[in-house]
Amino acid sequence: MAQGATHEVRSFFQVCLACRHGRGCHLARRPGCRSDGASNDNLNAVLWDQTSVEFKANALGAYALGRVRLDEALADKTWTAAPVEQTGAFQDLPPAIILDVDDTVLNTSAYQAWTIAAARASRLRHGRVM
Repeated sequence: MAQGATHEVRSFFQVCLACRHGRGCHLARRPGCRSDGASNDNLNAVLWDQTSVEFKANALGAYALGRVRLDEALADKTWTAAPVEQTGAFQDLPPAIILDVDDTVLNTSAYQAWTIAAARASRLRHGRVM
């Protein structure tokens, strides 16, 4: 994301935060500022993802537990995460780490913020202020 776009997204979030909490709408007089308390689930999710200590703690905790379990698994050559599927002489195979690519691996919140800002800009261009 370009530097200017990042600044626009941050400014958009600041305006939305002020409006979401009922502050600044009557002073800012910005298009798209809502004072009716209506929520935007995507905005709320992005804000939580980017600022929540709970999200960070959950991700760090999951990886800390994974590290402990990995050390245990590497110490026991007979251990497998897939006892039904993995048969034969798997003990001689090199270890593998398999995980899904979720937000603990790949942070997509900047993209999600961009989609919110782009949707708002589109609504403004078409006269649908929300």
